[in-house]
Amino acid sequence: MENCTTHNYNVVPTRSGYVMVSGNYQSGISVIDFTDPEHAKEIAYADPDPLIDPNPPVGIELGGDWSTYWYNGKIYESDITRGLLIWQLSDPIVSGAMQLDRLNPQTVPFTFSN
Repeated sequence: MENCTTHNYNVVPTRSGYVMVSGNYQSGISVIDFTDPEHAKEIAYADPDPLIDPNPPVGIELGGDWSTYWYNGKIYESDITRGLLIWQLSDPIVSGAMQLDRLNPQTVPFTFSN
């Protein structure tokens, strides 16, 4: 049994669409294009092997992806078991994303104007 919940995420700051990068505990990371919410689609993911509880009865093993954020073209994944993982995100929808001087995922450090 895996513990999979979307949490600790952010949205890529792009003018061409809406893309969410999220951490999902033991199911890894997910990158969702929700530019058209009725037809949202996963455009990238990383799904690590399940963590197995070595002590019966088998239950949820502590570990997996605690948080995942996009920052300047890369995805930073903080995994409880494996440590820091850094992924390159090169899908065309994020190619024109803003470059940020810094990122605090708990706030929104940028705005868009029409």
